[in-house]
Amino acid sequence: MKVVLIGAGNVATQFAKELYSKSFDIVQVYSRTLASASALAKEVDAAPITDISLAVCDADLYIFAVKDSVLEELIANLPSNNGLWVHTAGSMSINVFKGYTSRYGVLYPFQTFSKDRKVDWADIPIFLEASDDQALEQLKSIASQLSTKIVELSTEERKYLHLTGVFACNFTNHMYTLSKQVLAKINLPFDIALPLIDETASKVHSLSPEEAQTGPAVRFDENVMEKHLSLIDDDKIKQIYKLMSESIHRFGKKRYIMSTINYDLKKIKAFIFDVDGVLSPDSIPLSSDGSPVRMVNIKDGYAINLAVKAGYSVAIITGADTDNIRLRFNRLGVNDIYLKSRVKINDLNDYMEKTGYKAEEIIYAGDDLPDYQVMQAVGLAVAPANAAPEIKSVAQYISHKNGGDGVARDVIEQVMKAQGKWMAPEMLSSTAVF
Repeated sequence: MKVVLIGAGNVATQFAKELYSKSFDIVQVYSRTLASASALAKEVDAAPITDISLAVCDADLYIFAVKDSVLEELIANLPSNNGLWVHTAGSMSINVFKGYTSRYGVLYPFQTFSKDRKVDWADIPIFLEASDDQALEQLKSIASQLSTKIVELSTEERKYLHLTGVFACNFTNHMYTLSKQVLAKINLPFDIALPLIDETASKVHSLSPEEAQTGPAVRFDENVMEKHLSLIDDDKIKQIYKLMSESIHRFGKKRYIMSTINYDLKKIKAFIFDVDGVLSPDSIPLSSDGSPVRMVNIKDGYAINLAVKAGYSVAIITGADTDNIRLRFNRLGVNDIYLKSRVKINDLNDYMEKTGYKAEEIIYAGDDLPDYQVMQAVGLAVAPANAAPEIKSVAQYISHKNGGDGVARDVIEQVMKAQGKWMAPEMLSSTAVF
């Protein structure tokens, strides 16, 4: 396949090298300057040109990898031909080609490129859009020789992807620049921060960004933050620090305040809890005969009893099987107790069939893999702060409490407050059961 590369910058260079390595015939490289065009053309055995009107007319593919501001001008001046015209821009519409050619598309690699830094194209998502089905199939054939991750995406959707790249890459890299300046004040090299940077990037492969977020802004530790601000001389950088801290805290609050999640808490009529890791700590001591000795949380017990008295249904689904568990929760007014549960989704279905509650009326709190299916099946899934990552990934709400440290109290209190039942006179006058 004959290819004309229009551009000689970072993206064009990486495209040219990769296509050349896959035996594409790069026949010409265009750039505004002969030096740039010649440098890239030499690497891929192509002819350099600086006049777009001199582009050959018999190529199969014309790739525009240039600045957005000059894209349409170059398209307008490319000689008419029967090849497929594509651009590589994230923020430019496919319609920029209309009126100039009948076969066109977008070939957008979602990656940051530098001329001399080799990248593994096999892992780079490439987003496609085309003028017609035939052009799309041709683009898929080309892209599949570069990457295993090919996705169709419209112009409007691609704008959001490009914005994502600005936040995830461009802004992040600027934070490295600011970090380098801070280190320079105490004569430390930037590479001292590389292990921290690498671990931060690595964590989001297994945790959501919200879960991976740490630092004083999460808890809005104003004492620490004021000390940091006193070390910054530039008022604009101070403003960046303040805005970033406020944003981190705002997103962090969503993990700990149920009213900020996208769910109508007034629907809730039932609470279901796992025991180990939710109502008791995930570390359980053993008695002399080897049986587990579970710790319980007094505030959890009080909240569960209040919920029962307020008319909510409370149930227990646990893999544990001891008389002490049944005795404790019976004392709190809980009658739906599923012990020795091996497939928890089956017990959830039994509970729903027996009580008539719908999925959207139920909260389930779980902490580990046996809870996964149930958490996907109920209306509102809750996880303790120290739950397994897989469970946190499906939880709409992550409590700030660890298992055994008041998860039930946290959840029940927030739901009852949302429904106007917390601190009701009849609740305050009732006899407490723990």
